[in-house]
Amino acid sequence: KEDHTLLASDTQEKDMPAKPPSFHKHRLRSLAIFSIICGCSCIGVLALIYATKASEKQKAGSQVSAADWAWRSRRLSVLSISVWVSLIILAPVSVYLISYLLTQAE
Repeated sequence: KEDHTLLASDTQEKDMPAKPPSFHKHRLRSLAIFSIICGCSCIGVLALIYATKASEKQKAGSQVSAADWAWRSRRLSVLSISVWVSLIILAPVSVYLISYLLTQAE
């Protein structure tokens, strides 16, 4: 009997659809706006558009679609900020490396 009970509970858990993760639309928009200001603005604008679409889909009741748009927005926001930070770090390093190589060439 115990085996049948365990199997029944396993199948009931698998049959239930997974609830998509929720997101905070204000936090998502804030991250997108931050990525516009402190990141690569063209990617940040696209992240803000995706955050708005996620908010609209959530209001319409389509949670799966809203989670997809939110994931895209979050990914683009992080990409925008990381591109900007890498440019800020790589620009002085490359100038230093070029000046070092020019002094070694003389």
